[in-house]
Amino acid sequence: MSISERSGETTQSFTQESNPTVGLMSLPPELHIAVFQSLDSLEDIACLSGTCKQLNAVLNAHIPLICETVAARSIPCYDEMRAVVAEQGLLATDPSVTELSLIAHFASMSHNMDKLITYYHNFWVNKSHNDPRISQQLSPTERTRFIKAHYQLWAMMLVSQDQRAQKISELDLEQSVLLSDFLCIFSPEIINDAAVQKLVREVPRFGRLLQHAIRGHRNRQFSVQLGVEYDPISWTPYQPPYRFAWWCDKQQDLLHRMLSGALFEQEGSAHHPIEIIDDLEDAHEW
Repeated sequence: MSISERSGETTQSFTQESNPTVGLMSLPPELHIAVFQSLDSLEDIACLSGTCKQLNAVLNAHIPLICETVAARSIPCYDEMRAVVAEQGLLATDPSVTELSLIAHFASMSHNMDKLITYYHNFWVNKSHNDPRISQQLSPTERTRFIKAHYQLWAMMLVSQDQRAQKISELDLEQSVLLSDFLCIFSPEIINDAAVQKLVREVPRFGRLLQHAIRGHRNRQFSVQLGVEYDPISWTPYQPPYRFAWWCDKQQDLLHRMLSGALFEQEGSAHHPIEIIDDLEDAHEW
């Protein structure tokens, strides 16, 4: 082999090693899509598409297919997030259309949820009124419940009073029980949404008012569906003045026995509605 041939081979090898997309672009188009769909995050999609014009063109031609696949797999509680985005008026009429700006918005909302979780760990777990048995560090399942509930509450802050009342009336018993407790650690001031911040400024007690409405719905549902008044102090290891949180992992067995009614079928179960601590304090309508 001549010196020039060896030089050319070395140059080609160096080019491929220094620019991995050279080899990637030799793949058929359907594999380009598969590579994008295999990525771990929306940020990774943006990074790969920015490496060369050809890959950017592939992404632009298949944004809905690629981004929906990765987002649904990589973003926790993606359906609940989309419900918030729908209330923000940012979803296209055609659900198959997914613009790059919307993908960036999804990523931003996911990061905002991470901030809410960090705030919980840094602030709420140290509050004196919290039950000391509440997790100091959210487990994966508690994290999922946290995110899902916070997206639900976020969405409720973006609609009219009548629409909000409708959303509350559609909550099932488990949702209303969980949201009632999650509102004890809800921090709307951390939410990066202009409409939410406007509501927080105009109605500082909004979180308490929302909790009042959801607790009322919870209590009515509980009485109708289970035939007893909602009185957790009678059947839980409640230790005043601490908060009791139904969303904690360690309380799930008791929660499900309560919601199924099995808890009240036990001989000797006591229910004393008069003794319940009133969590429906007087509140003005928002």
